Amino acid sequence: MNKWKCNFVKPGTQSKWYESWKENRMKWHESLGLGQENYRFHDHDKLAHYADAACDIEFNFPFGFKELEGIHSRTDFDLTQHEQYSGKKLRYFDLR
Repeated sequence: MNKWKCNFVKPGTQSKWYESWKENRMKWHESLGLGQENYRFHDHDKLAHYADAACDIEFNFPFGFKELEGIHSRTDFDLTQHEQYSGKKLRYFDLR
């Protein structure tokens, strides 16, 4: 199953949010009670052109560690590409 969840964050804060999501997601997995020692992060050495950080949460199955989910900081690459090629400004203003 491939399920995406995207969160948009203020530019320049993505590293903070990336680390927050890593912590949040690992806590959720550990809350299942399968043992903290069975989970680990695997940071990506190579990143996609649109990313500035990426990791997987892996679980130690009987056949070894395998990915459960990926956590990625995709930057604003997609949005800037849509703006450039559509000729439309795609901006969000936080009015709070």
